Amino acid sequence: MPRTLRKAPMNRRRFLQRTGLSALVCATAVGVSSVAYLQTGYLARLDALAPGLWLELCALSPKQAVILWAATARIVGEDALVGEAAPGLSAARIRFIDRFVRGLDAPLRADLNALFALLESYPLCRAQQRFSRLPGDAQDAILRSWQFSRFALLRQAFHGLKSLCCLAHYQDDRAHRAIDYVAHYARGPL
Repeated sequence: MPRTLRKAPMNRRRFLQRTGLSALVCATAVGVSSVAYLQTGYLARLDALAPGLWLELCALSPKQAVILWAATARIVGEDALVGEAAPGLSAARIRFIDRFVRGLDAPLRADLNALFALLESYPLCRAQQRFSRLPGDAQDAILRSWQFSRFALLRQAFHGLKSLCCLAHYQDDRAHRAIDYVAHYARGPL
């Protein structure tokens, strides 16, 4: 009697690996020619956003930093910042995430790398543009589609990304001042 092999259930790591692979195939079909070319393009874009930031990164690549820059701008929102809080806060978020990712175990870093790659290449098949190059409303639509996806793993990916962006945003005192958290906190519990 032959034994039948049961497929293992789909988990987060397997999902990210498989979708990352399909995104890579899709990216190749669209015409991405070389990783070196992409890294150079991302390096120039990151340097335009925050000169010299790429020199400080240890755990994140310039490509991942540009992806995170776009994601944090959409998730946390640059418009909410007023006054002196806005300049330099996005670069501070990337620095914080870089330090945070450096402290993670290797399997979690691999999951985050797969998440960043999936986010960047997810819109390639439809829009034929990468996430970091899409206009803000299209980026919002991608993130919203993940947030309300019928696939639990995409929803988990969105919530993980959102948690990472919010953690990076609210660790900075300038974000506290922008929402007047310090004044409320100083009064103590009601």
